[in-house]
Amino acid sequence: MCPPTSAEQRRPTRRSAHTRGRSAGRRKSLRHTHTLFGASQTASESAILVDGRSSAVPVGHDELGRCNRPGATMILPKDRDPRFITIRRGGTLTDSDHRLLALWAAACAEHVLHLFESVQPSDARPHQAIEQTRAWVRGEITMSQARTAGGHAMAAARALSGAARHAAYAAGQAAVVAHVAAHELGAAAYAIKAVRTVALGCEGESAGQLECRWQREQLPNAIRELVLEDQRLRNEICWSVFDC
Repeated sequence: MCPPTSAEQRRPTRRSAHTRGRSAGRRKSLRHTHTLFGASQTASESAILVDGRSSAVPVGHDELGRCNRPGATMILPKDRDPRFITIRRGGTLTDSDHRLLALWAAACAEHVLHLFESVQPSDARPHQAIEQTRAWVRGEITMSQARTAGGHAMAAARALSGAARHAAYAAGQAAVVAHVAAHELGAAAYAIKAVRTVALGCEGESAGQLECRWQREQLPNAIRELVLEDQRLRNEICWSVFDC
């Protein structure tokens, strides 16, 4: 677009009352739309999380996050895997396996939670996210409540750096498994990143591999092959942390 001429710069912009009213109405509507993790999300949209931030994508859209672009961080694959979509939503994931994925993600996050709590001992949000994940599995809270707890945990991460930041994100990702089952690898990958960060120098990779193996030992038989295949398929967009 060409820059405005000097005359255009001097000319005040006038909008009709009708136009101003429409703009105000749109702003009011956007404010009314409930927000999730810092981004507006209507009832017909799904929040996709990257480092605790969300980008709203219409339900059914097959593009859940382009993770290979420069600077992008782990989130979800470009094309949704029907094995991680519940049967009621057109996929093949059973409710029982969905709950097992959430429990495994919570275990992965809890294993590194001390790395956050050692830095922020008075901030209970990541711990609460893990507890809310398990409460959702027990049927004590709704999916939305678990998802909200995940958002709070990731908010706790944003002002931090290093292992504490990754550990908080792991807890947040675990909680949002209730909403999108494929976030199970988010919890595991961030937990491995946290361990890698703590280790010094070249020991980081070895420490990450040990954590990865520990996580695999916690996998219930019912979801073991599903998760291992998911790790193989998404390893590249998960910082290659599952090379163990």
